[in-house]
Amino acid sequence: MITESFLLLSIMALIVVGLLTTGMVVVHSSAVDARARRLAPVVEEARRILASALSAGSVPSEEDLVRLLGLPRHQVIALVGEVSQSLHAERRVVIRRLARELDIVNRGFRLTASRLWWRRLRGARLLALFDEGRTVRQSLLEDPHPLVRAQAADWARIQ
Repeated sequence: MITESFLLLSIMALIVVGLLTTGMVVVHSSAVDARARRLAPVVEEARRILASALSAGSVPSEEDLVRLLGLPRHQVIALVGEVSQSLHAERRVVIRRLARELDIVNRGFRLTASRLWWRRLRGARLLALFDEGRTVRQSLLEDPHPLVRAQAADWARIQ
Protein backbone atom coordinates (compact mmCIF):
# COMPACT_ATOMS: atom_id res chain seq x y z
CA MET A 1 0.00 0.00 0.00
CA ILE A 2 1.15 3.52 -0.79
CA THR A 3 1.67 5.72 2.20
CA GLU A 4 0.45 9.28 2.54
CA SER A 5 3.99 10.64 2.82
CA PHE A 6 5.00 8.93 -0.43
CA LEU A 7 2.02 10.51 -2.22
CA LEU A 8 2.87 13.95 -0.85
CA LEU A 9 6.50 13.53 -1.90
CA SER A 10 5.41 12.46 -5.39
CA ILE A 11 3.09 15.43 -5.73
CA MET A 12 5.83 17.80 -4.55
CA ALA A 13 8.25 16.29 -7.09
CA LEU A 14 5.71 16.79 -9.89
CA ILE A 15 5.15 20.40 -8.83
CA VAL A 16 8.91 21.05 -8.82
CA VAL A 17 9.31 19.47 -12.27
CA GLY A 18 6.41 21.56 -13.58
CA LEU A 19 7.88 24.75 -12.18
CA LEU A 20 11.32 23.96 -13.60
CA THR A 21 9.83 23.24 -17.02
CA THR A 22 7.82 26.45 -16.96
CA GLY A 23 10.92 28.38 -15.94
CA MET A 24 12.95 26.87 -18.76
CA VAL A 25 10.27 27.77 -21.30
CA VAL A 26 10.12 31.36 -20.04
CA VAL A 27 13.93 31.73 -20.10
CA HIS A 28 14.14 30.23 -23.60
CA SER A 29 11.39 32.46 -24.95
CA SER A 30 13.05 35.51 -23.40
CA ALA A 31 16.37 34.58 -24.98
CA VAL A 32 14.78 34.08 -28.41
CA ASP A 33 12.96 37.40 -28.12
CA ALA A 34 16.14 39.21 -27.03
CA ARG A 35 18.05 37.75 -29.96
CA ALA A 36 15.32 38.82 -32.38
CA ARG A 37 15.38 42.36 -30.96
CA ARG A 38 19.18 42.45 -31.16
CA LEU A 39 19.19 41.24 -34.78
CA ALA A 40 16.26 43.42 -35.94
CA PRO A 41 18.39 46.37 -37.15
CA VAL A 42 20.81 44.04 -38.92
CA VAL A 43 17.95 42.17 -40.60
CA GLU A 44 16.42 45.44 -41.77
CA GLU A 45 19.80 46.48 -43.18
CA ALA A 46 20.03 43.13 -44.98
CA ARG A 47 16.55 43.63 -46.46
CA ARG A 48 17.61 47.07 -47.65
CA ILE A 49 20.73 45.60 -49.25
CA LEU A 50 18.68 42.92 -51.03
CA ALA A 51 16.12 45.47 -52.23
CA SER A 52 18.78 47.81 -53.60
CA ALA A 53 20.58 44.93 -55.32
CA LEU A 54 17.37 43.76 -56.95
CA SER A 55 16.41 47.23 -58.06
CA ALA A 56 19.88 47.69 -59.56
CA GLY A 57 19.72 44.23 -61.14
CA SER A 58 23.13 43.21 -59.81
CA VAL A 59 24.75 41.38 -56.93
CA PRO A 60 25.50 43.62 -53.92
CA SER A 61 28.96 45.08 -53.43
CA GLU A 62 31.65 43.21 -51.52
CA GLU A 63 31.03 45.39 -48.47
CA ASP A 64 27.31 44.58 -48.55
CA LEU A 65 28.04 40.87 -49.04
CA VAL A 66 30.19 40.95 -45.91
CA ARG A 67 27.29 42.56 -44.04
CA LEU A 68 24.94 39.83 -45.26
CA LEU A 69 27.41 37.15 -44.22
CA GLY A 70 27.49 38.74 -40.76
CA LEU A 71 23.97 37.47 -40.16
CA PRO A 72 23.39 33.92 -38.91
CA ARG A 73 23.29 31.52 -41.86
CA HIS A 74 19.67 30.48 -41.31
CA GLN A 75 18.66 34.15 -41.27
CA VAL A 76 20.43 34.83 -44.58
CA ILE A 77 18.78 31.80 -46.18
CA ALA A 78 15.38 32.87 -44.86
CA LEU A 79 15.77 36.43 -46.15
CA VAL A 80 16.99 35.44 -49.60
CA GLY A 81 14.32 32.73 -49.83
CA GLU A 82 11.62 35.16 -48.74
CA VAL A 83 12.63 37.65 -51.40
CA SER A 84 13.03 35.04 -54.15
CA GLN A 85 9.42 33.85 -53.86
CA SER A 86 7.98 37.10 -55.19
CA LEU A 87 10.29 37.82 -58.12
CA HIS A 88 9.91 37.74 -61.86
CA ALA A 89 12.27 35.69 -64.00
CA GLU A 90 14.79 38.46 -64.71
CA ARG A 91 15.18 39.27 -61.01
CA ARG A 92 15.48 35.59 -60.08
CA VAL A 93 18.78 35.55 -62.00
CA VAL A 94 20.15 38.13 -59.55
CA ILE A 95 18.92 36.07 -56.58
CA ARG A 96 20.57 32.92 -58.01
CA ARG A 97 23.88 34.75 -58.38
CA LEU A 98 23.50 36.10 -54.87
CA ALA A 99 22.74 32.61 -53.52
CA ARG A 100 25.93 31.36 -55.15
CA GLU A 101 27.93 34.28 -53.74
CA LEU A 102 26.55 33.65 -50.24
CA ASP A 103 27.40 29.93 -50.51
CA ILE A 104 23.75 28.92 -50.14
CA VAL A 105 23.86 26.76 -53.27
CA ASN A 106 27.01 24.94 -52.15
CA ARG A 107 25.36 24.35 -48.78
CA GLY A 108 22.42 22.80 -50.59
CA PHE A 109 24.75 20.47 -52.47
CA ARG A 110 26.53 19.49 -49.26
CA LEU A 111 23.24 18.81 -47.51
CA THR A 112 21.97 16.58 -50.33
CA ALA A 113 25.03 14.36 -49.82
CA SER A 114 24.26 13.80 -46.13
CA ARG A 115 23.43 10.40 -44.65
CA LEU A 116 20.55 11.98 -42.72
CA TRP A 117 17.31 12.26 -44.68
CA TRP A 118 16.21 15.56 -43.08
CA ARG A 119 19.45 17.19 -44.20
CA ARG A 120 19.00 15.81 -47.73
CA LEU A 121 15.47 17.22 -47.67
CA ARG A 122 16.72 20.64 -46.54
CA GLY A 123 19.35 20.57 -49.30
CA ALA A 124 16.76 19.63 -51.91
CA ARG A 125 14.54 22.49 -50.76
CA LEU A 126 17.41 24.96 -50.97
CA LEU A 127 18.39 23.84 -54.45
CA ALA A 128 14.77 23.88 -55.62
CA LEU A 129 14.26 27.37 -54.21
CA PHE A 130 17.05 28.72 -56.39
CA ASP A 131 16.53 26.26 -59.28
CA GLU A 132 20.04 24.88 -58.96
CA GLY A 133 21.45 21.38 -58.83
CA ARG A 134 19.73 19.63 -61.68
CA THR A 135 22.60 17.13 -61.55
CA VAL A 136 21.56 15.84 -58.11
CA ARG A 137 17.82 15.89 -58.75
CA GLN A 138 17.82 12.41 -60.30
CA SER A 139 19.60 10.91 -57.30
CA LEU A 140 17.11 12.64 -55.01
CA LEU A 141 14.23 11.14 -57.01
CA GLU A 142 15.70 7.73 -56.11
CA ASP A 143 16.30 8.61 -52.44
CA PRO A 144 15.28 6.00 -49.85
CA HIS A 145 13.16 8.46 -47.87
CA PRO A 146 9.72 9.35 -49.28
CA LEU A 147 9.81 13.03 -48.23
CA VAL A 148 13.07 13.59 -50.09
CA ARG A 149 11.65 11.86 -53.18
CA ALA A 150 8.48 13.96 -52.93
CA GLN A 151 10.49 17.19 -52.75
CA ALA A 152 12.56 16.13 -55.76
CA ALA A 153 9.40 15.20 -57.68
CA ASP A 154 7.81 18.55 -56.87
CA TRP A 155 11.00 20.28 -57.97
CA ALA A 156 10.99 18.30 -61.24
CA ARG A 157 7.30 19.11 -61.77
CA ILE A 158 7.97 22.84 -61.52
CA GLN A 159 10.51 22.60 -64.33
